[in-house]
Amino acid sequence: MIGTDIRRVAVVGGAGFLGSHLVDRLVADPHTAWAVEVIDDLSTGSLGSLATARAQAVSGRLSITHLDATGPEFSSFIERRRPEVVVHLAGFSRPTAEPAAAATESVRALTIAASILEACRSGEVTKVVTCVPAVDLYGAYQGREVPLKESRGFTPDATLGIAARTVIDWCTHYRDRYALEFTVLALGDVYGPRHPVVSDPVAAAIAGRPLERTLDPIYVADVAEALVSALDRAGGLVVNVSSGDSVTASDLARAAGREPVAVALRPQRFALSLVRSRIHLAWAPWTPLADGLATI
Repeated sequence: MIGTDIRRVAVVGGAGFLGSHLVDRLVADPHTAWAVEVIDDLSTGSLGSLATARAQAVSGRLSITHLDATGPEFSSFIERRRPEVVVHLAGFSRPTAEPAAAATESVRALTIAASILEACRSGEVTKVVTCVPAVDLYGAYQGREVPLKESRGFTPDATLGIAARTVIDWCTHYRDRYALEFTVLALGDVYGPRHPVVSDPVAAAIAGRPLERTLDPIYVADVAEALVSALDRAGGLVVNVSSGDSVTASDLARAAGREPVAVALRPQRFALSLVRSRIHLAWAPWTPLADGLATI
């Protein structure tokens, strides 16, 4: 049985790449204060990704529900289960540069976000934590602005970035109007075990795909730790979460123990500032690139 001192967190998209690693982190410590509700429609996630969490979870501290977050049953579920925090990781899970596909993905991401925010409002959830892709959110920038700071503001120049900024605007509205707290993490290039290869920029760069920009790779377990910190910190803020390093394809190849990748053009430099994450999340990345790459 779950004691009265246990707090509930619902992870939407908890069977996906990032979501499953967060669930692993939350259930790994038997003394953690969180009971975890995984909600996933399994359209891209897999129950196999939760095998470790299911084996380690203390009785009554992990439940898994097959549910579409855009359906009416989702709101009823939230009202019935009453989680204190909802972590929304079901949006922006299929990045693409193809315009029509990006438009479809943006509409999907916004539909999910709207459904989750409204369910959290009606279910009296205290806080929503979600993630957006930083490279799309920041949009066009000058080299002198790198590392990019949240205080710079966001100037998205493509569909996915506009959708990401809209999610932030909606979160701000629900905070101001309904006192629903939020934290949005702007993520660098997340990599690690269980990442779908088709959408993994780090794996693609190591394989020799030309880069238009450098990467700011961040290991998935480090991101999971930042999400745990965000459950209780950084209210009302967008916070960068990345390594803070500008890494080329050749850098990645060397770290992976391979021959450096020959490039014809010099990619635009991309990296995120971590000042806000250190202050407001009490978080910093700790996994060296070579150690992280050794796990994939």
